[in-house]
Amino acid sequence: MEHTCIKFEETTNANQAHLQFFLGGGCWSYVGVSSSTGQQISIGNGCTSLGTVAHEIGHAMGFWHEQSRTDRDDHVVIKYDNIVEDNKHNFNKHDTNNMDVKYDYGSDMHYGSF
Repeated sequence: MEHTCIKFEETTNANQAHLQFFLGGGCWSYVGVSSSTGQQISIGNGCTSLGTVAHEIGHAMGFWHEQSRTDRDDHVVIKYDNIVEDNKHNFNKHDTNNMDVKYDYGSDMHYGSF
C-alpha cells in the first residue's frame, strides 16, 4: 500500500480489532467500528471485484457513500424514481467532516448512475 497511510496486518488474535470477511448475503459492512473486536464485512456472490471489496473496507473504516455528502446536490442529481425502494437509504445525506476534500466522482465510495 504505497499510496496510502493505511496499513493492514494479519492477526490471529480474535480479541484485537480486526476486519472479518465472510461469505454473506450481499456486499455490506457497517460504517465505522461496530464492535470492539471484529468488524464484519460481507463479501457475497458477485461482490469479489477489487472495487467492491475496497468499497466495503471503506465503510468499515468509517466512510459513507460519496453521494451521501451534504454538498452532493452541488455535484450530482439524484433521480429517486430510478432507485429501488430498499436501496434509497444509500442516498441519505450524512453530515460528516469532508476535510475540505473535493467531491470525488471516481471514488470507490460513489455509486454509478442508474
